[in-house]
Amino acid sequence: MFIETVARCISPYPSSSQVSSGKSVSTKNTIYIDPSALANGTGTQASPLNGNTFNIQYGQPWKASTTYLLKRGTTFDVKYKLWIQANNVTLGAYGTGDRPIIRSSVDNSDKVLDMGHMSDITIRDLEIFSTANSTAIINFMYNVRCAVINCKIHDGEWGIRNMNSSGQFRVLNCEVYNTGDDGCFIANMDSLEFGGNYIHNVNLKYFVDPSEKYAAGDGLQLGNIQNFYIHDNTIDHSGTGDKFCLLLNTDQVGFSGKGIIERNVFIRDQTGASTTIFYSNFADNTNTIIRYNKFIGADVAISNHSKNLQVYYNEFINIHGMVFDAAAPTGSNSNVFNNTLYNVANLVTGYGETVNFKNNIVYTCTGTAFVGGSNINPDYNCYYKVAKFGTFNIGEHSIKADPKFNALSTLNFKLQSGSPCIEKGTDVLGTYKDFDGNLTPKVSGIDIGAHEFIPVTSAQ
Repeated sequence: MFIETVARCISPYPSSSQVSSGKSVSTKNTIYIDPSALANGTGTQASPLNGNTFNIQYGQPWKASTTYLLKRGTTFDVKYKLWIQANNVTLGAYGTGDRPIIRSSVDNSDKVLDMGHMSDITIRDLEIFSTANSTAIINFMYNVRCAVINCKIHDGEWGIRNMNSSGQFRVLNCEVYNTGDDGCFIANMDSLEFGGNYIHNVNLKYFVDPSEKYAAGDGLQLGNIQNFYIHDNTIDHSGTGDKFCLLLNTDQVGFSGKGIIERNVFIRDQTGASTTIFYSNFADNTNTIIRYNKFIGADVAISNHSKNLQVYYNEFINIHGMVFDAAAPTGSNSNVFNNTLYNVANLVTGYGETVNFKNNIVYTCTGTAFVGGSNINPDYNCYYKVAKFGTFNIGEHSIKADPKFNALSTLNFKLQSGSPCIEKGTDVLGTYKDFDGNLTPKVSGIDIGAHEFIPVTSAQ
């Protein structure tokens, strides 16, 4: 239901097929801009503007309900921020070749592209960067129904920043990198879709002065988002200082946000630093679902301070410390089901919430599996090479055996036909899909782990 609700909220924007095609969305009123043109034309494709009318500090001639298209393969050097002061504006590209480049020398006290208080703004098919480390590359403020699509954004304090008070926002198929602080910082929204993006090389300010209190950049920081759909992203925070791949944050007592986080790859591997992949403090968050993701390399994979987190069908690989740090209030019930955990130090530690830990494969746990004061309920799991289980009973239906993965050397965690995990789990979700999108159960019972075994049928 949540995904359909988000889709209804953001219906004015392009479909997934339109996004992947790389084609700009045009309206009846279109102005063409060729920054390489010697003369300033009338704005038609045959006689494009050359951009001079936009390279002024104030009074830039933006018009409502208009599409502005930059010629592909060109570079638009701007001395002042591009300040869109009209509603229902698309800024995109035309022609063939590489994305047009907006290269800014705006100093670090300002933004490159600023939407102010305008609504229905779409930025797409552009490369935008700063030569002066601007405050933000793309900045929204109090906007409704806005989107950034298929853009390359780099070398600013923030890549994309949207500090809204309501409305809907989409960030799709973008690359954001080389930021001093967060890759993207999005706050105070009714709904957000963040999908198909590649975020890397963030929080570079950390290396200038790690003790600086503002040297604290996340891959993606969300603040007070009511409904969110985070999908199909790669957020690589490896080797770039403190903080998180994904942060769900709130400064409101009793805030209740919810969403789905699926099919992402989170990378946080770094030697000699305290690292966490996912951190949530939406204290009254209700049933946020984390599924089909890869969590790779961190001291802590999930640090949870939110109620009723649901963690299904994920892979956790090379977690140096704790897979699930359970710190939600007493009375919360988090479910950690049907995950595959490989080469981890500890499984669950907690201070208040109940954690139901079932149908998981644990292959190599070098520390203590279950620690802390939470009510941890493990059962129907498969354990192999676990050093210590702690004071909790592992469950009468759990097994200690080699799960027999297809190819451990390539981290292929699918099950061989002789795996002891086949049909040895318990039905928690009913008919569902596993990590690979296969319906479960495939035969007569639920398998343990993130991958449902698919039997090979002989040809008739």
